[in-house]
Amino acid sequence: MPLSVRCDRCSKSQSVPDSLVGEPIICVYCGNQVIVSEDAPLMPPPLPGAAPAAEPRVAMTPPKRGVVAAASAPPSRRTAMPRPPQRATGPAPAAAHGGAAVPAPPAAPPPVMPPTAPPPRTQEVEQVEPFLETYERAVQLQKTSVWPWIFAGIMAVGILIAVVAAMLVKQLNPNPAPHTLTQQFPANPAAVALLGARKAGLGYSLKLPPDFEEATPPPLEGLPAGTKSIAWAAKAGTEDAGSFLRIWVIPDTLNIDQELRGLPGLGGFVEYPANIQNKSTWQRLGKMVAVRGLVEGSEGSEPRKGVIYLLADEDRTLIVVGMAAGNKMAEIQFLLDHAVRTLERSAEPAAD
Repeated sequence: MPLSVRCDRCSKSQSVPDSLVGEPIICVYCGNQVIVSEDAPLMPPPLPGAAPAAEPRVAMTPPKRGVVAAASAPPSRRTAMPRPPQRATGPAPAAAHGGAAVPAPPAAPPPVMPPTAPPPRTQEVEQVEPFLETYERAVQLQKTSVWPWIFAGIMAVGILIAVVAAMLVKQLNPNPAPHTLTQQFPANPAAVALLGARKAGLGYSLKLPPDFEEATPPPLEGLPAGTKSIAWAAKAGTEDAGSFLRIWVIPDTLNIDQELRGLPGLGGFVEYPANIQNKSTWQRLGKMVAVRGLVEGSEGSEPRKGVIYLLADEDRTLIVVGMAAGNKMAEIQFLLDHAVRTLERSAEPAAD
């Protein structure tokens, strides 16, 4: 008598011969494998005019090696091992009752398995470690890339400190050192031979033109405290009368280039209107640093020409002004210029 077997997947029932009790069959609706149970209900008779039910497919399960199943064993004692559905390629096995062969159902397309979600992705330890190592290396490289910026910042701060220190040194000693200057004011030996005896005063000595004698010191208006001065002038009645040479010794280190720019009219240095022209750059005068300029002026209707020197001598600053007058003004100006170039520092007045 046919039994009614219900599929566990699609919940549809189908008619199965009772000879297949304990055997696996394939659902004709969804292709699921179902075991025919002994407790399966009987299939109700079909209604008049209804289409015959489709016969189920029997799942072929090859017997185990070395084991032969007895065909005459009762169905209840026969055991059927579930196997995955296979496509039947030969005749169905013999029936348990009657020995009649069960015809194989027509070939059906392989069952379509419903889509299933992929298993969750898992990362093994050996897969994670390379990623972590790469990440740590990237972080390390990112940290080391900061060092060039730190080094650049340190260099910038060092340069700034050096500039500030140089500015402070410049303020303390604005004049360059003599050995750093290559140009100098050399004295012409022929001109020096025309000069007279060496004169001394305020710790300095120099050669002067003939007929020059010590004169009244020049005024000290507007000069720093402690400044001292000394002067020489041509004797009255000589052809160089009206010419003079004056020296101011300032006990301080001044920026002589700046001081020279601040003396456009010379004021009380020559005691009559005069201007500085043709100022030189820094040059070396013996062991001193010098800036030189030419002076032009007039005393009443008489023209005057001369030279001015600003000298840096260690912790002292000297201003030397020489003005020429008379019929041989150009010649005496030339001699006064070379007289300044013979200036030397000495503690005691030098002998002739």
